[in-house]
Amino acid sequence: MRGTAPTSCPPLWPFAAAGGVLAALAALKLVPGGGPELDRAVNLALDAVMWAGALLCLARVACFTGERAPWLLIGLALAGSAAGDTIYAALYSPGMPPVPSVADPFWLSFLAFGAAGLVLLARARFLAADKGRLIESGQAALVVAAFGLILLFYPTLEEVADADDVTIAFSLVYPIGDTVLMSTLIAALTLSGFRPGRAWIILGAGLLLFSTCDAIRALQSIGPGYSAAAFVEVGWPAAHLLIAYAAWMPPAYLKPVEKDDWRTAILPEVVSVVSIVIQVGALLGAFPGRYAAARAFIIIAQTLLLVKLADTPRSYRRARSRDPLTGLGNRYALAYDLQACVRGRAPESLLLMCEVAEPRSLATGRGRARRDALLVSLSESLGERVGRGARLYRDEEGDFLVLAPVERWGGAHELIDATLDAFSEGTDVPLTVRYGAVLVPGEAADGTLALALAEQRLDALTRSTVPPTAVPVA
Repeated sequence: MRGTAPTSCPPLWPFAAAGGVLAALAALKLVPGGGPELDRAVNLALDAVMWAGALLCLARVACFTGERAPWLLIGLALAGSAAGDTIYAALYSPGMPPVPSVADPFWLSFLAFGAAGLVLLARARFLAADKGRLIESGQAALVVAAFGLILLFYPTLEEVADADDVTIAFSLVYPIGDTVLMSTLIAALTLSGFRPGRAWIILGAGLLLFSTCDAIRALQSIGPGYSAAAFVEVGWPAAHLLIAYAAWMPPAYLKPVEKDDWRTAILPEVVSVVSIVIQVGALLGAFPGRYAAARAFIIIAQTLLLVKLADTPRSYRRARSRDPLTGLGNRYALAYDLQACVRGRAPESLLLMCEVAEPRSLATGRGRARRDALLVSLSESLGERVGRGARLYRDEEGDFLVLAPVERWGGAHELIDATLDAFSEGTDVPLTVRYGAVLVPGEAADGTLALALAEQRLDALTRSTVPPTAVPVA
């Protein structure tokens, strides 16, 4: 194993050479009068390129420990696609495949494994997406599903309406699978706030190319047999190479999209425009009645837009009451909770203010990144040790505060000891912690007075914390 993920992009020259090979094979596909033997040899060469892409993706799983599950599924999807093409080339003569064929389950596995792998990869990389991004991802998936129905599913259904049930089923399963795959991809990109990083752009380009070729094949394969263009035959191996290259690219650091970023307006505008076009088209008779399902998807997307607008004030309040670095409550949230204690809406609680003095080496320059990591680690340690009914805060001055009902602890000293122990366990460097405690409303009948009293007591109570890793062994 070489680590959790690639740290640099793979060299381009092997993939560029493979692209040259694909161009040469496409030219051979266009040679007139080449004969079935030449066509079979070209198909086997194209299948070899597809297998190379699948094996490269699976090799990433063997070499790196991070994101193994999603890339394993995507690698299996590529392997299934390559296996389907190999079986087709070996068993069937050009233009005469049965419906269904032995290759169909392998081709369909690409759509199933690919969509599942995308979901796991998005979960691993875009886990911190807020509620607004989640709603937007659902809107994006519904819009793409509506276009998939209009442009691909319904035309295919119209062409095979007179065929037998098996032919209809296998003719429609590919448009459905490609629509689901593209909906999943667009939803994942939306979770990133439309700045997913280069690896996701390459991966998306590969999946889009594959689904485009799949859609062309589905429209051409109505009834027994089909004759695909050279672009389609070469497009699938090219998509395999793009996906394999994306697998070996390092995961990108994603900057969160702020509420006022222009990207937040993209999807609502798209939903509105598409909704107007489809609804007006339906009223004018441009879309037949069978497009009702696509219109329903757009209506649901519009409803989600209303849900997002209704949730915006709550999202703003949540963002305003959180420390952006640690995710703990800030002074705004603390003032609200203290007021609840003072007015008797909450049981008597202990307010504990802790001032952490980190080593001076972490205060400036490159030490700032280590300092931020230290503060995040301390907040996580506090959550583990003191999260039993306590509320945690970090104010703009950097002090940690704990507000906990005394009745849930054996006493104030037990809460104080647990809090100070959390500072020891959450760091690998010695720290000095000054703290002050106040009972609310027992010692302070006002939130502002409670904070002032806790700050006064900081000077009298000090404890130096020594992390377990720093204790010398006798």
